[in-house]
Formats: sequence, structure tokens, C-alpha cells
Amino acid sequence: MGKIAILIMAHKPIKYYEVLARDNQEIDFFVHMDIKTNFINPEIKNLFFLKDELRVDVKWGGFSQVQATLNLLSFVFYNSNSEFFHIVSGEDIVVPVNKDLSGAH
Repeated sequence: MGKIAILIMAHKPIKYYEVLARDNQEIDFFVHMDIKTNFINPEIKNLFFLKDELRVDVKWGGFSQVQATLNLLSFVFYNSNSEFFHIVSGEDIVVPVNKDLSGAH
């Protein structure tokens, strides 16, 4: 199976995804954090945050959500060798059958 990337659209800290990233080193996690949000990069090797110039001031239901998604997709396209992509919100919870999200057994 090809490499998996989780693309996260968030507006507040993502502690849940930090734990998932630590527990699933074979998966890359890419994050668009709303520009209004201050956060501390936890320096996890497979967790990547967009730089400020790609972050957007997201307004719910507005085109800014589309722009943030496009910025995230563009960044991942040029900076990842993943074959499978999953876009989730920072509020979503991934419910794996087991703790291994990659599907490798």
C-alpha cells in the first residue's frame, strides 16, 4: 500500500493529532492552522505545519475555507511523496480499527 497523508484544517490546537502522529510515524500529517491561532510547533518529525505566508484568516462558510484547503493541497502536492490523502477538520476524530492507521499488518 502507498504512503498515506492526513491533511488537517484546524482553528485551534490539535493535541489529538499530535498523539496520532507520534503513534503512526509511517503517516505524514500536514496542518493548515488558521492565521488567527497562535500555536507551538511540537517538532514531531512527521507533523508539518504550513508557514505563515500560506495560512489564511478563515471565515466559516466563506471562500477563505476554500483558499486554505487549496493552500494545504498545493503544499502537500509539492512536499510529499504520499499516494493517498485524507482531508479532515481539526475537530474530526479518526476511528481506526486498531491503532495502526496505515493498514499494514
